[in-house]
Formats: sequence, C-alpha cells, structure tokens
Amino acid sequence: MGSVVEKHLSRLNSPKRWDIKKKGIKWVTRPMPGAYPIEEGISLNVAVRDIIGYAKTAKEVRKILDKGDLLVNQKEIKEPKHIIGLMDVVSFPKIKEDFRLFSDKKGKIILKKIDSKDAKTKICSIKGKTMIKKGNVQLNLNDGRNVLTEDKKYNTRDSIILEMPSNKIKGHLKFEKGALVYLTAGNHVGEIGTIDSVKENILIYKYGKDLHETSINYALVVDKDTEKTLSKK
Repeated sequence: MGSVVEKHLSRLNSPKRWDIKKKGIKWVTRPMPGAYPIEEGISLNVAVRDIIGYAKTAKEVRKILDKGDLLVNQKEIKEPKHIIGLMDVVSFPKIKEDFRLFSDKKGKIILKKIDSKDAKTKICSIKGKTMIKKGNVQLNLNDGRNVLTEDKKYNTRDSIILEMPSNKIKGHLKFEKGALVYLTAGNHVGEIGTIDSVKENILIYKYGKDLHETSINYALVVDKDTEKTLSKK
C-alpha cells in the first residue's frame, strides 16, 4: 500500500499552476498518471473541492463520483485521482452546470463555466499523423487520443473539434494566418490572438494592436466560442 506522500502532495509544494490556497488541509490529491503531466493537469478531487468549490472534503467528492453526478467529457468517472487537463469539461448533469479547464494569464489552472451546448465538444491539437492500412490516417492529438479518418486535409498543428464521448470529428480549425490561437504556456499564457506569421519555431501573432512572439508549441487553434468563454469574468 502506498504512503500518504505517494498518494498525495503537500499543499505547500503543489505545482505552481494549481490555483489553490496554500493554507488549509495539509495534503492535496496527487493525480494518477494519465494524458497530462502533473504540472499541466489536476485531479478531480482538487478540481471539485479546491477550484470549483462544490465539495468541502475528499469524502464529499467521493460521494458525488459514486452517485454518477459528475462527468468528464461526457463520461462518468469514479476515480477522484483521475487527471484532467487543457480543454477537458467537467459536468454536473443534475444541476446542469459545465466547466472547461484553461490556464489564466498568470499560468494558473482554472475551470470556466461554459454553456451546456458547448459541453459535448472538445478542441484538440494535432501533434502528428500516422498513415495506416487502407489509406486511413491516424491523427495523434495533444491529450493522447488517436482518431482515425479517411480525409487527408488535416495537418499537424491544426485543431479538430471532437464530439464527446464518441470522438467523432465535428469541426476543423486550420493553423493559418488569421486563425485564432490560445496560448497555453510561456510569457503570454492565457492570451488569445490571431496568427500573423511563423518563422521557424517562432509564432508571430496579433494581440490587440500589437504583434508578439512566442514558441509555436504554445499555440492552440481555437474557435470564437472559446474566445467568448475566456472573455467572461
């Protein structure tokens, strides 16, 4: 059986991106290994108790999960240590509330309330492509998913809009000049701008009236709905 330290993290030593109070219960739940590194994700326990605030204790979070009152990307999850990351949606179907995970402009992980109509989709970035049998293409996505398609139009760094939980492709967002991009890390984390140009691995994008530079690896192509969600206080 693992020790407390293995199962949990000291609140004081939790990743800087976790937007939680440093005072309070000594330990916070360490997320299980999953689709995201620990610095880029949080456990459901931390999400529900410490960020959304719909439970006061880990026991209350467990009760919510055991009842099936919480969905992640439209699937019931029973494990409080389950890790969630960028663009994942946490839903509470009984009270009809949905939250999507982002990073704010301080680099902190946040959960923003979204419209229920948007809760059944997720934007994912294409990190690579693999040709497989019968001419199909496997799209390798940023959250570890692999999606098969016969269409050759999708390129690395494009984003696709997936229907949850079926993983059907519902939309295509090209990485091209004028596209909206959300910055997931770096000095400009949390900003949304439009692509101006790319020079090697440097993205030049417009934010307000100014041009900024960042690593191309920090850019996620998004849609207008994402921009509206992030603009809400």
